[in-house]
Amino acid sequence: MRQKGGLILPLIKTEFLDLASVADISADKAITIGRRAVWRDYVDFFVLLKGKYYGISEIINFAKKKFKGEFNEALFLQQLTYFKDVEEAPVEFIGKSYSASEIKLSLEKEVQSLVSKL
Repeated sequence: MRQKGGLILPLIKTEFLDLASVADISADKAITIGRRAVWRDYVDFFVLLKGKYYGISEIINFAKKKFKGEFNEALFLQQLTYFKDVEEAPVEFIGKSYSASEIKLSLEKEVQSLVSKL
């Protein structure tokens, strides 16, 4: 899915194709999560946060930088913990596996932690 907004970081050059940075991909997912409720997006955020690649605050800042006024931080935080319309799908992890309930609980805790600091 092609999003409006420029790149946050330069493309990563490889022999065969250029890749978007994790910062850009996380910003794209942050603005998209409310438009489509796809389980893999929630899993991707879980992996980003669990692996400490970026925190929620950083992802929010990336999305604000990339999408300016189109991005709504409060709405994103609500969407990140709203699972009612999300159809869970099997995910294969490398190494340790995580259940859907672990993923949901982790995202809820991350959002609660950020909100409590505001």
